[in-house]
Amino acid sequence: MAAQPESGDRREFLRVCVVGGALAVGAGLGAWSLSRPAAAPGAEVAPVPLAPMLRAKALPLDEPVALDVALTRREGWRVRSTRRQVLVVRTGDETFKAFSPVCPHKGCGVQPNAKEKKFVCPCHDAQFDIAGELKSGPAPRGLDPLELTVAEHEGAPWLFVTWQEFVAGIPERTGRQA
Repeated sequence: MAAQPESGDRREFLRVCVVGGALAVGAGLGAWSLSRPAAAPGAEVAPVPLAPMLRAKALPLDEPVALDVALTRREGWRVRSTRRQVLVVRTGDETFKAFSPVCPHKGCGVQPNAKEKKFVCPCHDAQFDIAGELKSGPAPRGLDPLELTVAEHEGAPWLFVTWQEFVAGIPERTGRQA
């Protein structure tokens, strides 16, 4: 009869196999995640739903409003979700303008003033008309426009926005890069 290996040797062999296999899988996943392109912070993202057209068409004509949008961004293996506001003006029956709510002066949050039909930055009192043009204040340029499109979503037409961040404090409109 052949001699049986001691149970300690068998256990040690199995432990080395399990630990080695786990390390190999972990290394493989790490290499795979590094090979995937990561979204650059502030990079343009795909259009996201902003509002159903029925709701958007009910917005007051030529009055600035702020609408919430949910942004989801993949950064390597991590998915980050944030809520932002988009400044919107309905300019016609089915026409709209959208702007970033980030003031081009120092990056403060611009707010709509529906009563006076303008946008105002509360930090340094920069004021913008409903076309996004700078009317007064220290901002070096007007509000940064965001692209709007209409597409089918959840069985109905929706207004979509393409979110982009811009560099504040300079006269040129420059998209923010990593």
